[in-house]
Amino acid sequence: MKKGGIILPGKIGDIIICLPIAKHYFDMGYEIYWPIYDFYIKNFTNYVNYVNFIPISINNCIQNSIHILNNLNCEIIDLSFTSPNSWHNENTRRFLNQNNPFDEFRYELANVPFSKKWTLEIQRNYINEDILYQQLVKKDYVAMHLEGSDGRKEITIENPFDYQIIDITQKTDSIFDWIKILQNAKKLVMFDSCFANLVEQLNLHNKKIFLLRSDKLRTPVLKNNWTIQ
Repeated sequence: MKKGGIILPGKIGDIIICLPIAKHYFDMGYEIYWPIYDFYIKNFTNYVNYVNFIPISINNCIQNSIHILNNLNCEIIDLSFTSPNSWHNENTRRFLNQNNPFDEFRYELANVPFSKKWTLEIQRNYINEDILYQQLVKKDYVAMHLEGSDGRKEITIENPFDYQIIDITQKTDSIFDWIKILQNAKKLVMFDSCFANLVEQLNLHNKKIFLLRSDKLRTPVLKNNWTIQ
């Protein structure tokens, strides 16, 4: 079997955006290997069955990824740019001299149709989802995620129907345990973060508010009827 290796060690939102790239190559007959930061591994273990994730430390992560993937005789798909270990690579130079948003550019680097971004496949853990749902949900609710990896945005929302407000925090080992809560919310209020990416790529039809944090190049492409603030 051919082997494909992805270089993109984090963050969680970036990995979620690029999971359909891995699935594309898996469907083409590749065995996929993907080194990611060791503190992210639990998010994906047993939830993504088409990737062999390899834990690595944050130090020298790009160089270590290349070394690991070369030792596995992988065809390397380098999706890294504008991160601490890839600020001066060719991908960064190309990104800064073009006009496509970062997620579309990553699909261009991978030579995968950008439309596949919205074909995310997850092996869901319905038991974990139900446990979290039963713990948190008391009545009709709004689910809010206001904090990303490098910032937080406060917002006051109108709540004429006295919905319960569920603040999404780190209550489980995996982001994917929140899917049932996300699916059934009356409204979703999402800071530009991994949860917003998950909602977008699952093509959820809730009423949704997206809270901007970046310019156009660094904001993911959205097609699922968000109100952007």
